[in-house]
Amino acid sequence: MENQMPFILIKASGMPMVSALEDSIRADGYKIKKIYNLSNGWGIIKQFYLNNKNSEEFNLEVQIHAWLEKYLFGESAYILFVDTDKNKKLEQKCRDVLKIKKDFRNKYTLSRDGTFMIAMDILKTPFKPLLKWKKGRLKVGMYQFDPDIPQEGVFRGYYFKYAHTPDNLTDYRRHMEILKSSNVLTKENEIKPMEWKIIKSAIIGDNKTIKKIIKPNEEELMF
Repeated sequence: MENQMPFILIKASGMPMVSALEDSIRADGYKIKKIYNLSNGWGIIKQFYLNNKNSEEFNLEVQIHAWLEKYLFGESAYILFVDTDKNKKLEQKCRDVLKIKKDFRNKYTLSRDGTFMIAMDILKTPFKPLLKWKKGRLKVGMYQFDPDIPQEGVFRGYYFKYAHTPDNLTDYRRHMEILKSSNVLTKENEIKPMEWKIIKSAIIGDNKTIKKIIKPNEEELMF
């Protein structure tokens, strides 16, 4: 049953690297058991994150992340339920999957190591900046972004985290209640193995693989 299995939510920004996530899942002795499509992904994701009503800055950051993700990558997300054949308690499984997620994020640090980052001028967005966000000039490292065209505003740097999973068993149970109340764990939203192969191939533009997935063999019917 899904309520006895941990899950990893893969955001649209992480989908181009999802095969590497699957490799990490298998390397840690887990298998994907079921996948569900979240067509309104950030409608669910924001409920996961917006748990502390007193944390104004964090909640605003979540709203901005949602806005950027949807603008650049779209709304879709996928829930991957995973499990292991080893005899482990659910609490330990949740810890294992949290490690898998962290290792996956650390493998793709393009947005954290400066290879790919976004610096957004909050003053030009619908979001009201907090007073402690100081106005200044946009820089990359120690250097001004464009010496000939000074860019002044209230800037914040953002990077993408690709995937999400509950931090502990308590969070897992809260997340599962959100998923159930949102009515997303249904047969209509379930992704079959063949559909998942097509989705992954389409995202990276692998048309050759899509064409091959016409006469599936027994192996292709499994994740």
